[in-house]
Amino acid sequence: MEAHPGQWPQSWRELETVKDPSTGKPMDLYTIQRRVKIDFTLGLEDLEKQSESTFTAIQAIGPTYSDSESANQANQIIELAKKYVKLQAHAPVSQK
Repeated sequence: MEAHPGQWPQSWRELETVKDPSTGKPMDLYTIQRRVKIDFTLGLEDLEKQSESTFTAIQAIGPTYSDSESANQANQIIELAKKYVKLQAHAPVSQK
């Protein structure tokens, strides 16, 4: 969501420009696609209603080793969604 402020990605294609924060290089989407499932049908309103225990936007494929890290990442996504929903609710309506 930070790469595309205020928007949850709609496809893997939208994630092609996302860089790995630890290296600054483009992420290996092929490897990521094999490891996680992303629900691209969700909107920000759907994300902000989820909690750590109900988070389904990103799910691991196969075993994981750090539940606390996954929970932290889920909470970060939920908080970003809440932030952007609030910003959108207070944004002035553009005139056509």
